Amino acid sequence: MAAASNQAAVRRRRLVALLALAVVVLAGVSSLLLLRGDGQAPMQPVAEGTGTTPPQTDTTPSATPTTPADTPTASSPATTPPSTAPSPFTLPEGTKLQRGESAGATDLEAITDPAVVTELQQALTAAGYDPGPADGTFGPRTEAAVVAFQEAQGLSPDGVVGPETASKLNEVLASG
Repeated sequence: MAAASNQAAVRRRRLVALLALAVVVLAGVSSLLLLRGDGQAPMQPVAEGTGTTPPQTDTTPSATPTTPADTPTASSPATTPPSTAPSPFTLPEGTKLQRGESAGATDLEAITDPAVVTELQQALTAAGYDPGPADGTFGPRTEAAVVAFQEAQGLSPDGVVGPETASKLNEVLASG
C-alpha cells in the first residue's frame, strides 16, 4: 500500500514539474515576442538611379491617432484609403548589398548604406522572411533571410542582393 502511495506522489510531483516547465517556456516565448519590437518606423524609398537618399522626415507616430472623417463634407473631396501594399525595394543602380567582403568579382559596387539595408530588411519581412530587426546592418540574419529568399525563388543562393534579387523581391512584394 505504501508503494502505491509513493508512486502516486511521484506521479503528482512529475506532473507539477512538467506544468511548471510549460509555464516557464510559455513565459519565455511570450517575453521574446513582446520584446521583439515589430513597431519600427517606416523608411522612405531610395531615389532610383540617383545614388542619393531623399531627406529624412520625422516618422515618429503622434500621441493622438488621426482618423479621416466618416463622411466627407461638401467642401472637401472624398479621400482614398492608404495602400496597404508594401513599398518596393529600390537598389541604387550599379550597386549590390552583401555581408562582409566581396562574394565574387562583379562590376557592381558593394554598398553599406544603412537606409538601403533597412529598406531591404523591411522588404524581406513583408515578403515573409525574417532578417531580424530592421536596424540597417547587413548581418548574419539578414544574409540568411536573403539566402532563403533566393533559394525559394530559384536564384543563386549567394546572399548578395544585386539587381536580379532586388527585381524578384519587388515581384514578390507586388504580388502580395
